[in-house]
Amino acid sequence: MKTVSKNTTEILGGVMRPNLFKYATSELSQDALICYVLSFYSKGLEVDNKLEYEFAKNFLKKLLEESLEQLKSLKDEKMLKKLEKLEEIIKKMNKEHIEVEIKKQFLKIDVLLIIDKDVYVIIEDKTFTSEGKNQINGYIDKLIKNIGNIESIKNANEENIYSIYYKTGDESFQNIEDKKKQQITTILSDQIIEIFKGYKGNNIIFQDYLFNLLIVKKKKEAFKDRNLLNSYFKEEEIIGFYHELDKKFQELKAKDSDIVFNWHYVSNPSGGFICYYFSTMFNFKKFDYFFQIEASYDSSEEYENSKVTIVDSSINEISEENNKRLKLVLKLWSEEKNSELLPIGLEILPEKWKEEKKFYTLSFRKGLHMTQGIVKNFIVLHDTGTINVEETAKEILKNIKEIKKLKDKFLEIENK
Repeated sequence: MKTVSKNTTEILGGVMRPNLFKYATSELSQDALICYVLSFYSKGLEVDNKLEYEFAKNFLKKLLEESLEQLKSLKDEKMLKKLEKLEEIIKKMNKEHIEVEIKKQFLKIDVLLIIDKDVYVIIEDKTFTSEGKNQINGYIDKLIKNIGNIESIKNANEENIYSIYYKTGDESFQNIEDKKKQQITTILSDQIIEIFKGYKGNNIIFQDYLFNLLIVKKKKEAFKDRNLLNSYFKEEEIIGFYHELDKKFQELKAKDSDIVFNWHYVSNPSGGFICYYFSTMFNFKKFDYFFQIEASYDSSEEYENSKVTIVDSSINEISEENNKRLKLVLKLWSEEKNSELLPIGLEILPEKWKEEKKFYTLSFRKGLHMTQGIVKNFIVLHDTGTINVEETAKEILKNIKEIKKLKDKFLEIENK
């Protein structure tokens, strides 16, 4: 019988081995995977399933250690007992086996771990979506309210409940920071990959899970090699680009603390897009301006063979098709949905934008968030046609500052 190689790139018989996680893509499938892995940390399996037992133990320990590290970084003296409890459990795991009860979809919690009958770990599992508003905090309230009503919940309180946001997709830096402030530990794709690389056995499910994560990572990082002179980003590449853009803006924020940025998926009747946005620029009460990148993609099978026609590659500007698919949009927020502000705002915009034909408008439409117009060619390319993320971030920041210079002129409209 042929065993499966530990090398995740193994091809069997010239054909890539079918991978369970190509099809098991839902969050419920990932719930099951987490429960399946942790179930190997059971008394009696340490001999016949030694490698799986040790990996399950390490998996749990890594989750707890990461939780401890992130909570410590908050430097909140009120959490002293919470930290001591977690440290105590980790030390105990190093010395002996501890009891772990695994509950799936308990009180609608994706995965609940009851460790040593005294520590509760909520795992909110996501693939590519994000947490609902206060979803995890709502689970904590449910646990505390059910003390005494459910046999296994006897002593749950704020000092022994820990929350983990486990996501195989990417999350914006801002969302991660917001979760951290709520005492929610974030475990993302790169960390999960490193944990699973530590498995040395032949369990095909463990291997398939890691292999699938590596494939997704490779697809996201493919944006770095995408020639935007004659093609455009796929969905995963947009996420990879935004993740890298986050890193650059984090660096720029150290020099210019005025930048506030975030990104997420926006659904709408026309198909939706992945939006990277910057907060309002003036903090006016009646209206305000903000920038956002709108990135749409083609998920059809025909995409692989598609090419975008360009007029002149020598000017090293992205194609017209990319200008439609990757847009830097200047948005106007109006509490009163006052579309009359749009033509007024157009007159105030920087003159050089008009002279250089850098900015174009669409038909003005009334709404809470309205499109003032679109900045062309904000993407900076390398000579190879690939995106220069650092210079693109600087170009975006330059556009933001151009609008901020006009604050006094816009303030006149606010005061009318």
